[in-house]
Amino acid sequence: MRVLQSSFSFFSLDDRQKVVKTLYKHCQTTKHCQDVCFYSFRAVCGSDGRIYNNKCQMKMRNCGRHIYPLPMGECRPQQRMPGGCPMSCQGEKPDPVCGSDGNVYDSECDLQRLTCGSRVYRMKPEKCQSRVEKCSRQSCPTSVNDPVCGTDGTTYLNFCLLHVATCLKGVELAHYGHCAEAGKDDECPKECAKEEDGRDDFAFPICGSDGNAYPSYCEMKKRTCGQKVVPVALHHCEATKHCFARCDKGRYAVCASDNKIYRNACEMKARSCGKHVYEVPMDRCLAGFNFMRCQKMCPPMFDPVCGTDGKTYSNDCFLDLENCRSRSLGRSLVTRIHFGQCGKPVPQAKLYMFR
Repeated sequence: MRVLQSSFSFFSLDDRQKVVKTLYKHCQTTKHCQDVCFYSFRAVCGSDGRIYNNKCQMKMRNCGRHIYPLPMGECRPQQRMPGGCPMSCQGEKPDPVCGSDGNVYDSECDLQRLTCGSRVYRMKPEKCQSRVEKCSRQSCPTSVNDPVCGTDGTTYLNFCLLHVATCLKGVELAHYGHCAEAGKDDECPKECAKEEDGRDDFAFPICGSDGNAYPSYCEMKKRTCGQKVVPVALHHCEATKHCFARCDKGRYAVCASDNKIYRNACEMKARSCGKHVYEVPMDRCLAGFNFMRCQKMCPPMFDPVCGTDGKTYSNDCFLDLENCRSRSLGRSLVTRIHFGQCGKPVPQAKLYMFR
């Protein structure tokens, strides 16, 4: 049995990873593409510098793009606002302020920055005392360094600290990773050099805050020009979360979609860091696709189903194709357990009858 060498092999743009089209709901930047937005005016400033009627409209109109909410001051320059709105409160000493919206802000400046253009004013601290007491019960570790960006444009050390800010002033998660610098134009390289400063620019994959993996930092900025995508920890992307997995030496050979045999599933994922490589039936690595009676073309649509063999199939057609091959080999047939990847069932729409 052929086992791969222990050295890592990272992908380039020419690799054929057998990536297929999938439904909008499976991707971070497209899952809101088909949302139906009811008309309600709660103005939102997008990271693209535009003002939208509400958050739903912002996400729906930017289908496939990494656009997230920011404080209104980012979309309304200070000189255009009567009285002006602070763009930053850096250097301000913490002095909690109770707002008329029931939120607790870090300072008077923070209140003006996050409520720019709305009629929120300062109130007596006693009005927010119950909220302060409730939010102060949560303690967060400072040793966990996995930064996240809040919709207030502030970078928090970890998700727990963001959760405290959510409790105090309604801040939500904008994206994982550091917030982009306010007022700074996004990098948009036209070309990416293969070598830079004597090193291969494609040496290690990058996980972007849009949920996608890229072969390099330069490629990430090139493909997401103007979207302010930043690098985040590798475990936030599906194709990179197993890059540093510690795999045991157990031999449970698996066949991968790159037509190579690996010692086990963990080793397959670790050595395919940044690649779209997944487990397929062993017959494909051992005997190829020489099943004359199973010459069937399946649609390239990713609508996964879980089979009784514990494997995930791209859609029902591929499960039927596997059963055709099983008949040829005299093996038991596989049936569908549920829709969605194994371990992640997706509820299906129900038909209700009304009288």
